[in-house]
Amino acid sequence: MKYSDVNFETNQITISKARKTSKERNLEGFPTGKIKVYEGKTKTKSSSATIYVPPQAIDVLLKMKAKEDKDYNGYIVNDNGNPLSDTALRKRFYCLLDRAGIERKGAHALRHTCATKVYQQSQDITIAQTFVRHSQASTTSDMYVNPQEEYVKNKTKEIKF
Repeated sequence: MKYSDVNFETNQITISKARKTSKERNLEGFPTGKIKVYEGKTKTKSSSATIYVPPQAIDVLLKMKAKEDKDYNGYIVNDNGNPLSDTALRKRFYCLLDRAGIERKGAHALRHTCATKVYQQSQDITIAQTFVRHSQASTTSDMYVNPQEEYVKNKTKEIKF
């Protein structure tokens, strides 16, 4: 992601490209310690979007930007000054899961969690659909919005017969 993708005033991030990173290698095939960034089209038309993000996420990005001492073509970088890679993010994610004592799941599981939490708080499937950028609300409701047992139990208590 690039800082130019982030609107710090409106709390929005624009997703317009798919980016992948890999280790840069020298002519002998050895890693140089630098990261190469490849950009391409997003998977689907609905994958490209401008989304609202919580102010806390914007605050984290502002702090990261403030402590960077060099520019890497506008990309958001890690502590080593290299663009954030999918591998580094996955390793960090697993570290956080391990520390919290949570079973390791792929980062894609965060989409399910996000859609579920957004729906539970908003009770509006179209808002959850927008967060996960599905073209149809039925995809979101069928695949991603999984009510938690405690939530169902509490809502059941509210039903009047």
